[in-house]
Amino acid sequence: KDFGVAVRRSNGEIVTTCENVDSVIGKFKWLDKPFLRGTLALIDSMALGIKALKYSADIAMADAVEEEAAKKADREDAGSQAVSDPQAEDPKKVKVNDIAVGAMMVVGLVLGLALFMLVPIFVVKPLKTAWELPAWGSAALEGAVKITLFVGYVLAISLMKDIRRVFQYHGAEHKTINAYESKVELTVENVLQHTKVHVRCGTSFILVVLLASIVVFMFVPWQSIVMRFAYKLMLLPLVAGIAYEVIR
Repeated sequence: KDFGVAVRRSNGEIVTTCENVDSVIGKFKWLDKPFLRGTLALIDSMALGIKALKYSADIAMADAVEEEAAKKADREDAGSQAVSDPQAEDPKKVKVNDIAVGAMMVVGLVLGLALFMLVPIFVVKPLKTAWELPAWGSAALEGAVKITLFVGYVLAISLMKDIRRVFQYHGAEHKTINAYESKVELTVENVLQHTKVHVRCGTSFILVVLLASIVVFMFVPWQSIVMRFAYKLMLLPLVAGIAYEVIR
């Protein structure tokens, strides 16, 4: 499979990269089985996401270095000639450290698990006891809390200018993919005729995961918050697998 990324620089230029990548399922065909391939596809998506994030961060870092160099040059006396620093870093070679990107992803994953798995348990556990809710009712309430948190999170980050711009690009991407899969010529006019909704979108996948988790977690015991959280972590691959098969 080919993997491509396009990034708009601060000067308006669009830079791209493209490379061939092998998926886990592509390398190990015997893993391409129902309820197993979903988790593997999720791992592949996360790996590609990290790769794309690092590439775009490298471009942003290079732009920041160039802008700082330009500001420094402006501060020089108009009549003096700037002396090149042999130790200065070439902006085009500035890279974001892999460890830094990895650390950010780990922190994000931990915060995501805490927000969407642990917080709903803390919210629902006392309500389950007070209202004497059955297993299905507790799981449904827990799912409702998760969906509320997810929608609220998306709405909150959409207030950020840069994230809102990302969402706009994302909608354009969906339109383009729908046009491509409809086998029409990829022109602006043709793409505009298609919907922004795409069934295989990661956001759609998350919503299906949340709904699938309601059913699966009905069978997870509520003896303690810690045990329920541990069980849910173990069952997460199953939930992802079910969601993948539903979308597929």
